[in-house]
Amino acid sequence: MRIRLLLILVMALWGSAFASSKAAVGDVPHEVAGFLRFLIGALVLLVVLRAPRLPAAEVPRVAGVGMFGVFGYNALFFLALSLAPAADGSVIVPMAAPVCTVAAGVLLGRVRLSGARMLGLALAAAAGGVVFFLGIPDTGDTRLLGDLLFLGAAACWSAYTLLGAPLLSRLPAATVTVYATAAGATALGLLAAPAFADVRWSALGLEFWLNQAYLGALDRARLRAVLPRGRPGRPHHGDVRHVPRPGLRADVRVGVPR
Repeated sequence: MRIRLLLILVMALWGSAFASSKAAVGDVPHEVAGFLRFLIGALVLLVVLRAPRLPAAEVPRVAGVGMFGVFGYNALFFLALSLAPAADGSVIVPMAAPVCTVAAGVLLGRVRLSGARMLGLALAAAAGGVVFFLGIPDTGDTRLLGDLLFLGAAACWSAYTLLGAPLLSRLPAATVTVYATAAGATALGLLAAPAFADVRWSALGLEFWLNQAYLGALDRARLRAVLPRGRPGRPHHGDVRHVPRPGLRADVRVGVPR
């Protein structure tokens, strides 16, 4: 029961992040919204996990993973939120990420598809298609572009999953999470720097900063406290449960074959 309740908490926090991030994009440029979220998240993780030791030889690999899972994913995700409804992302990203992961695994010869798995992927793609094709025509090209960017974000998440799996065979999930988040947040900061001048910082109210605190700290700190820390293991390509989401981790499968 405890595990199920924790998984419900994970889903609720993760799902609410779409709406909360959309609200942030309404107040500041999308680049700044993404950077603030992960700047706070990286600082909280460094405090909570006390900067775990990372071997020097692994630094470029962990940073590279962060470029996909934190920088690439969120640069596209927050840009998409500025163009399309958050509801689109809440359907497209969860649908497309495992589909992209399995498709890449099949192309690389690391995943075998059974009939049941093919059926599951087809159903997921069909469900996403309902939003992608039926919800767009009456709302113009901006929403279409935003939804395509959500797909790009899902592809970045898939790359993060596949590239991160080998690291988790050698390093604790907490270590990979901390430094991948820090590397990605640094890149997001460089992307956001030109937009800082466009922000009316003095006009940002308490509601904005509370929202940023929630996005950047509360979900991460809470989940790091209640979910088990990762240890080096034997992750399988295409198995999402061993790959830490930036700032949080749950040992759950999402229908991707082990």
